[in-house]
Amino acid sequence: MVSELASQMGADETRAEILKAVNARRTELREAAATARADLAALQAENEQKRTEWENAAAQARQSLQPAPEPPQLEDGHRLQELLLHIRNEEAGLYRAEREALAGAAVKVEEAWQAQRATLDAQAADLATKVDTLVGQYAEWYALLHECRAAVENDSNSQILNGPSTRMRARPDRANVVTLAANGVDLLKPTPLPVKTAGW
Repeated sequence: MVSELASQMGADETRAEILKAVNARRTELREAAATARADLAALQAENEQKRTEWENAAAQARQSLQPAPEPPQLEDGHRLQELLLHIRNEEAGLYRAEREALAGAAVKVEEAWQAQRATLDAQAADLATKVDTLVGQYAEWYALLHECRAAVENDSNSQILNGPSTRMRARPDRANVVTLAANGVDLLKPTPLPVKTAGW
């Protein structure tokens, strides 16, 4: 199944296909556990209601000097508790079934990876080319802005120390274009001047 769908499915979809039976059983167990817990809660609530009604009736009987009524027959939740324990044990055992399914599919997953690798590598190369082109454009603007800022700071009449040109980031590269610029950070904005504290 994995090799047949290798050209159509990504890694997450392939994993889901391998573990389809295990995940389906896990879903069944969780639904069964939820039902059992709800039934147990309802049973306990019913028992509590019976107990409360009996205690009230017994209190009234004592006040009237009458015999107390027989205690109520409470529902036994032992079966539901055993069922929940069985479900928990089986669900814990699914981890081993999951490992076995993944181990059994390992060869076909290797084949699936190799089937898609060429496409992914080509996409990576195309993306790298686009990123390099962007980095070049950022670098050109960096150089021009640095040159203009430095010219303002060092005209014939005065010299500005610690001006914007000296506080620019390092020249843009792949890493900061992809991680910073892509998230709206202005790579060419000078860093703020240090804040002077009292006494400086």
